[in-house]
Amino acid sequence: MPQLDKVTFLTQFFWLCIFYFGFYLLLVKHFLPRMARLLKLRQAKMSLSQEGFGLQEKSDLQKTGDSLLLHGAKSSRNFFTASLQNTSDWMTSTIQQTNRGHFQSLHQAYILSLSNMGTLQNSIQMLHAKAVLSPRAHATAGASPQSGPAKESFYNETVVDFLKA
Repeated sequence: MPQLDKVTFLTQFFWLCIFYFGFYLLLVKHFLPRMARLLKLRQAKMSLSQEGFGLQEKSDLQKTGDSLLLHGAKSSRNFFTASLQNTSDWMTSTIQQTNRGHFQSLHQAYILSLSNMGTLQNSIQMLHAKAVLSPRAHATAGASPQSGPAKESFYNETVVDFLKA
């Protein structure tokens, strides 16, 4: 890595120290004394202005500030609740209009497809029941008029194979 090369590391460190030492001297000699003078001047002005106020004026000013703050908090709370209520009403009406308008036909199509699926599943269950029931049960139920020893033995072998697996 070139930044950790022993040849260039010492020169980079030297110039870094020179730069930061110069920056530190510039701050200490020029900027910090100016800022300190400004802060002292502000503090002196504020102390003079506060001496001019009486206790009555300070309490009136405090009461006015508190009442303004309280009024602002109440106004913002009322605005927030009204905005939330308006948003909730708008969302409810939009959902109802959408459900009544555009999605009404989709709801009906979905319900129709569910009923078709239910019918299809019942048909599939009946086919599976016919495959599982013995030929004798088919003959008893009237589902298969043909029954015989060949079908009975095929059913028994299939069920036995299935149970073994």
